[in-house]
Amino acid sequence: MIVKYPGLLTQKLRRENKQFPILQILENVFAEWNGGSGQECPEFMASNCYSMSSGNFVCISGEWFKCMSIGWKRVTALEVQEFEHKVINSPFYFNGNGAWRAVQEANAGESMRGDLGDLE
Repeated sequence: MIVKYPGLLTQKLRRENKQFPILQILENVFAEWNGGSGQECPEFMASNCYSMSSGNFVCISGEWFKCMSIGWKRVTALEVQEFEHKVINSPFYFNGNGAWRAVQEANAGESMRGDLGDLE
């Protein structure tokens, strides 16, 4: 499993989640990568990253999912690469606002509702 914060972090995780539905795994990862959830994982605590939010990604068994304002959206590896390219080329990335502001800018104009129907 991989957690990706575009322009900031790509973290491989070792988790045994094969018995859980994809949506449950994604929700578990969301809790593990959110400060204040009470379920933060050691990798998050050591990362010095902001809490997982829209525009961050999780890869499970080769399938990529984008965290949305509401839920998750299945995406391709190419979409992940293109999004990260937008982030690292954003003027917000370089002017002291960092990756979080650049991710929010890259999300601008995009529907932020995930498609949960095919993930259950």
